[in-house]
Amino acid sequence: MITIKELEKKHIVLEEKLIENNSLYEQQKDSLFKLMEQYQEIARWYLSKGFTNSLEYRREIGDVLVLAEHDQDVYYWDPEELKINKFNLRDYKNMNGVNSLIFVKKGLYNSARDTILSLDSMLNQHVESIEKENRQLKNDLGED
Repeated sequence: MITIKELEKKHIVLEEKLIENNSLYEQQKDSLFKLMEQYQEIARWYLSKGFTNSLEYRREIGDVLVLAEHDQDVYYWDPEELKINKFNLRDYKNMNGVNSLIFVKKGLYNSARDTILSLDSMLNQHVESIEKENRQLKNDLGED
């Protein structure tokens, strides 16, 4: 049988691990917002030129960058604001800001980070896609 003394020792360890855990989530949140600040002007430029990473939701929420999808919620960033917003797929009219700590605690940090970092290559991807399409169109016309 475990003793109260052993339980107390384990409880102290748990409390230390929880403090570390909360600190790591705070670091993720801070890192994400630093990245959003660094890429804010780049994201604005893309959106001003009509580029978005998700045409699927453009009609409902406009030109934004979708950071993650989780359950029935879509999390997005409008670079005019340094905050994360969400809408529910069942109710597009219900859009609101998100507590960023809750966002990272849902495990969405990597998705958001990767989306923001993809802005470095988004235009190249569009160029490559159009080049491929143009080659196919020329091929279809017999203009190899």
